[in-house]
Amino acid sequence: MQLMQFEIEWKMTEKVLQIKALGRERGQFPPRIAGIETSIYEGYQWIYQVKSNGTAFIKLKPVPSAIANVKENSILAYTIPSPTL
Repeated sequence: MQLMQFEIEWKMTEKVLQIKALGRERGQFPPRIAGIETSIYEGYQWIYQVKSNGTAFIKLKPVPSAIANVKENSILAYTIPSPTL
């Protein structure tokens, strides 16, 4: 369980940094990012959305049963504030 949690946290961090960099570069988050949905675990994918308020949202779906009871949900979903130039 700890290894899976670590890997998911690592991948979430990588994806959030990628999204933030693209947002800074373009002044807004792109509606789609090629390959962002890819997961290291078969049967799971990352869901990326840009909300109408300009924030970006990413989450892992479905929630792996091995970490379903993790109290810190930030490893499973994260909202990124709108970029500013």
